Amino acid sequence: MSSEPAGVAAEERSEHERAELLAEVGELYYLHGRDQSSIADEVGTSRSNVSRLLTEARRRGIVDIRINHPLGRVFELERRLAGEFGLEEARVLANQPRRDAGGRRQAHDSLSRVGRLGAVYLLEVLADGRTIGVSWGTSLEALVNAVAPTRPHAVEVVQLLGGLSWVSQSLSGHELGRRLADRLGGRFAYLHAPAIIDSTEARDLLLRQEGIADVLAKGRRADLALLGIGSLGTGSSRALFSRPELSSAERREIRSGGAVGDISARLFDGDGRPCDVAANRHVVGLELEDLVAIPRRIGVACGLEKVAGITGALRGRLVNVLVTDEATATQVLARR
Repeated sequence: MSSEPAGVAAEERSEHERAELLAEVGELYYLHGRDQSSIADEVGTSRSNVSRLLTEARRRGIVDIRINHPLGRVFELERRLAGEFGLEEARVLANQPRRDAGGRRQAHDSLSRVGRLGAVYLLEVLADGRTIGVSWGTSLEALVNAVAPTRPHAVEVVQLLGGLSWVSQSLSGHELGRRLADRLGGRFAYLHAPAIIDSTEARDLLLRQEGIADVLAKGRRADLALLGIGSLGTGSSRALFSRPELSSAERREIRSGGAVGDISARLFDGDGRPCDVAANRHVVGLELEDLVAIPRRIGVACGLEKVAGITGALRGRLVNVLVTDEATATQVLARR
């Protein structure tokens, strides 16, 4: 282990040596289960100083402690969702309270855990040679962040919608697709275009460009799609449809046209039918009719503000797999 002579004061070490010492102490304690006294003897310091070194290692992020709670599921709600809406599969996260810093139980933010549930499902159904289409959004970001395969997958990830430069980069299909491909060990087909164009003429011109047309053709042939579900007027969807690329008249048309949600920036009504609004003709990406032709369409969304959009997407069979949480699933079933 440490080759440095006993008695060298920690404060005399260089910054690099200090970081190495912190990593070594953390490894001995957390990975090898050594007690602090034996570690102190090995690195030439006191037991109390080992305790301080472990605290510093955690504070500086050299030691990162994670607690992965088991992902409880509500099988009855999964069966009801599948039966009511003709889904191939539903995954419903059981609501679980958590404790705050004072040990008090509080409501759990489900988003990251729904993302983990979606990542587990993705890896269950994924096979080499598959093509995965990816849209955008916070739920998909949570899923991509949770993907942890045990081996590389020979897959191709395809961006289904152009880039969204005005939202957090981590939410855009550009970044989500790239990161997912990196995590899986696959290839990424990048769509070199913005998601929203200020005129339908310019949009149509882009769609005829060979590079863009080729990527969208790959998306149409995808084996499965990862789709966020937005509800109109909330969250990222509100920002999307407030863009200056849409005129004020077009934004008013969205509000009056019966839209309740969007998938991959395509607006749909309460029964999942595409809305006949100009905003849908500004989008560089697959149409809803293209998306529903993809065999496995995994919708990932949670939160009571998403209920209207999720319900519309299920009624219209826009997704045939749903990953959500218990509270959201309960409200969706109440609106069926």
